[in-house]
Amino acid sequence: MLGTYQTYRDHFFSQYPDLYQSIINQNSEFITNQSTYALNQYDTIIETIIFSLQSILASNIIDIIKTQLNFLKILPCIIPANLIANLSSSQYHCYQTITNYLGKRDTSHYPYFFITGSAGNGKSFMIHAFLEYFQRIHRNYLLMASTGIAALNVDEQVWNTLSQKLSETIQLPQPNTTLNTTHIVGYRETAELINRIICASIPTHEDKILISESIDIVDGQIYSSNSRNCDFANNTNLTNTIRIQPEARVMFLNNSQYKHGIANGAIINTSFTKYTHNFYLNGSPASRTQYPIQNAFALTVHKTQGLTIPDVSLNLNNQIFEYGQAYVALSRCTKWEHVKIQSLDRNAFIINQSMINEYERLESKSRQPLPLNN
Repeated sequence: MLGTYQTYRDHFFSQYPDLYQSIINQNSEFITNQSTYALNQYDTIIETIIFSLQSILASNIIDIIKTQLNFLKILPCIIPANLIANLSSSQYHCYQTITNYLGKRDTSHYPYFFITGSAGNGKSFMIHAFLEYFQRIHRNYLLMASTGIAALNVDEQVWNTLSQKLSETIQLPQPNTTLNTTHIVGYRETAELINRIICASIPTHEDKILISESIDIVDGQIYSSNSRNCDFANNTNLTNTIRIQPEARVMFLNNSQYKHGIANGAIINTSFTKYTHNFYLNGSPASRTQYPIQNAFALTVHKTQGLTIPDVSLNLNNQIFEYGQAYVALSRCTKWEHVKIQSLDRNAFIINQSMINEYERLESKSRQPLPLNN
């Protein structure tokens, strides 16, 4: 039945080109309609927020808020019903292999699959496609990701591209996108400094600024040690100090509002209340009470992991201290033209040789037939 074709899909669509084109057109129309619907929903939310602020904020501040909210638009991944027609040959092979063979190990199923590929070839899209498929057929699955394998060295071509971006950032005039840009750095202290500088530069009446100090308790007593921030940092991600004001972009730090669609790591502009995190410090019961947010004009690489950020400014310097951090920082933004590089050091791209070896082993394994008869 294959004839001279590599797949049944290719053979089928070659026999029915009009049907194939019709499916492609239907998928394109579906994606367009769903994208338009999502954008309209987002615009409705923005307009509701802006309307509620008109009586309490100046028009120039409202314009800044609206610009920020529009800049944060992220469309959901839209999976058409006739997905197969839109997949590339490699995506089709991946989809067919996993949907047909994933399962408890026996003569026709295998429980583990590793999805890999170069940047931009649709790995994230395929993951969403698999999630939609498994949820539709009510099949259990466990999705895992290893960012350690991204700790690979850059070749000369990539390095030249990064160097060119650095030169453009430094030498060419840059539009003022301070409030829309997320600065990604290695050290928390650097992020805190940048956040303080940007917050202080935002025109705001003094009575609209709140500096919230955490309430720290150890063994029933207020804890006021000079080292309390270091002591507490290992036990809670709540900050000891947070500056809250109009236009101060913040990130949510826990899942206490998950039922409202706000999860740990969400960059938000909404109302919230203080939260108490209980833990033990040196064997004694302790707690910190604070708003579960942190300023988010600047974030550490660790905090940005897993986020998609529309506009970033990167410091790839000696503050990058862990395997894969440079890659994580570079891969947060979806458009290269929205990436700025403020500093660049080749030592920031730290190689984990054991992960390179494992990556090569997995690639070699992927070229072998599935061990279904073992």
